[in-house]
Amino acid sequence: MTKSCSIALSSCWSGIRTPRSTQGVVRFSQVPSDIRTQFAGADDPETEEASLYQGVVDREAHVQLLDQSLRRWTGRGIMDRIPNSITSRDDDLDSILTSSRYALYSHGVLTPDMIDGAVINFGNFAALSTFGLTWKQFVQIPCCRMAPPGFHQNNLGQTLEQLELAAQTQPEEKSHQVIERYSGLRSALGEEQQTTFRVRDAVIWNVIDNEGKYYGQATFFDREAIEV
Repeated sequence: MTKSCSIALSSCWSGIRTPRSTQGVVRFSQVPSDIRTQFAGADDPETEEASLYQGVVDREAHVQLLDQSLRRWTGRGIMDRIPNSITSRDDDLDSILTSSRYALYSHGVLTPDMIDGAVINFGNFAALSTFGLTWKQFVQIPCCRMAPPGFHQNNLGQTLEQLELAAQTQPEEKSHQVIERYSGLRSALGEEQQTTFRVRDAVIWNVIDNEGKYYGQATFFDREAIEV
């Protein structure tokens, strides 16, 4: 039997407690400097040397792109999906970077060097904590490996492929560019967090700019809706 997990998956920064604010949103300036350093990409030498991908560089601009795409398809942006959120101004949108409750991550487009599928290129504080990884580790992961091996990875792969196909063949069909109320199994991938959990009421959508260029896909969910 599953039980509700209220931000229960431990932080990938073990032993460090972060400041809290309304709805789990923490301004980047409020986050302790050691966490800011690790979130910015500092890692152990072995991980650094093994890093093939760096993820997005301008994270604030990337979050805005994710938000614009979601708003384009559904009429509701990221902040609109956070209860009691007063505004969706850019400064509040930037705060999703360090949210401890609302997970947001994305993967880019498939390139020839990615033999296991498109790779994660962004994750906010909550996403890194949920999957038990640092930034450098997170942006090396093929998107389908976020799910447990076997059936669940195959199912996630098919879901993402169908969504991408809609971006290529039916770009004007807004309802085909997003999956609302998605539920599926995921795996915490950190060495200290070998946990399988279910995300509920998640949103997965195609990321496209104003010119129609496809950038990959994004996922957003509330960690309080996770079941383990």
